[in-house]
Amino acid sequence: METKLQVLSGLKKFSPTFKGSSFVVEFVSEQVFREHTNLLSKTGILYDSNTTTQIEVDLDELELASPVYYDATHFLKNLGDGSILSKAFNIIFFKDSYLIYKGDINDANSTTSLNFIINTSAIFEFKKELINICDYNNDIVHEMVFHTSTKGVFKLPYPVILPFIDDNIDHSIIIKSVISKLRDKNFQLFFKNQLSDFIQKTHEKHFHNLIIGLNIIEKDSDKEFELYIKNFSWETFRSKLYSEKDKYFASIREILGKITTQLVAVPISISATVFATYKIKDSYIILLIGIAFTIYAMFAIHIQTIYYRDIKEIKHDFERDFKNIADKSGLDLSIINNERDKISRRINNTITLIYLFTGTITLLGCLFNFFLAQQYFTSTTTKVLISLLVLAYAAARVYYSWQGQ
Repeated sequence: METKLQVLSGLKKFSPTFKGSSFVVEFVSEQVFREHTNLLSKTGILYDSNTTTQIEVDLDELELASPVYYDATHFLKNLGDGSILSKAFNIIFFKDSYLIYKGDINDANSTTSLNFIINTSAIFEFKKELINICDYNNDIVHEMVFHTSTKGVFKLPYPVILPFIDDNIDHSIIIKSVISKLRDKNFQLFFKNQLSDFIQKTHEKHFHNLIIGLNIIEKDSDKEFELYIKNFSWETFRSKLYSEKDKYFASIREILGKITTQLVAVPISISATVFATYKIKDSYIILLIGIAFTIYAMFAIHIQTIYYRDIKEIKHDFERDFKNIADKSGLDLSIINNERDKISRRINNTITLIYLFTGTITLLGCLFNFFLAQQYFTSTTTKVLISLLVLAYAAARVYYSWQGQ
């Protein structure tokens, strides 16, 4: 059987003409005619010689074990109720070869043959499903009529013969997925709305292009359907977006208020301490003042580190929440990014302020203790004291910064 199909498919180079139940082959010369008719006879293929260069092959006389079709179009024209898809059949001229199908998709003779069969089967079922969900099927002019409350009445023209879709791609997965979802009445509404938009954008080959672009229609329908299921709307998400922004703004303002309070207190503390050292001549009292200021500075750094950790937690929560909104809302990314940038800018400014404040108070503490040591202690004592204080400040700064990460 396979040998017969191989020989017959080799006649494609002579551009045969299909006549309904037979096809005619015109050879370029009598010699070529004899060569090919001898090959046909050897493989048991019956034919009629119309002229010395022309033969006619009747499909019904090929004596193959299963039905044979001239090409894919001939097969699709005889698809009928689709029952032939579950039976063995052969196609003589399929792509650049032939097609053998034994009734099982695992027995197709090539990948393109397999894709053609499963695509055709899926498209056939999809067409049936569309007819089931449409409001009216006009099988005289071949149009499905749909109606929705939002899109009104619209029509989907469909061909009598199923379209021949690119068999290099398996479209059946998307098609079967849509068929499964269309059994949900709620999903049907959103699918019909997307179908209406698609028809308005398409000017020809509506059904063919519908199959090709079905993945986009499914994706858009899914998005609207998910919003419906979760009882969300565009305005709800927009309100949530602005609500989240206000919440994070309030948290950042609270931290900024605390930092500002410390910023106001620092100059007063430093001024009072410097004034105290100016009035006091006892070196031990001055040393105690220096130690007290050092402890104050370290405590201030510790407080800033706490604020730093708080602002980092806010940043983490803010990025997580805005990512969820961006993924699920379907809002324009430019709107989401605009609000995200506002919060991100304030967070970064607050972190920068914490760094500057911590660095400033560390520097002022070192300078103040240097001033005390320079003014009241010997040179050796000054070096030792300054070294210890700088080391203490540096260690505290590094430790608390590390703790804040």
